[in-house]
Amino acid sequence: MITPIDQRRIQRNRRRVEELRVWRNAREVPLTDIQFIGPSGEHVGVSLGDGWPEVATPVQLTITGTVPAEFAGQPVELELGLGGEGFAEISVDDGATITAGVKKVVRHIVVRPGQVVLDTPRRS
Repeated sequence: MITPIDQRRIQRNRRRVEELRVWRNAREVPLTDIQFIGPSGEHVGVSLGDGWPEVATPVQLTITGTVPAEFAGQPVELELGLGGEGFAEISVDDGATITAGVKKVVRHIVVRPGQVVLDTPRRS
């Protein structure tokens, strides 16, 4: 049984965990150019937090954004919370590609300044 004192400790620790996120991410740049492509092949623009326009698999998400030049020399990570598993392929403007599997939990992928295109290829 959780006592009132333990309940307050739990609430206090939850707040502290959220505060750690603020310290960890010194600066954030949201990615807003997101295209959803379902099995029908139709391209639909979606925003962060939207549900999928078509509930089916496989699907493809294409997200385009820019890592600001002022981030040069600093660690840069891409945080993905897809709500499921997937495969991420990140292309930067110098032609390099980073590939990574994405689990249900948020995946942090290190990138570097430049043009970034995130493309989750169709998977069945």
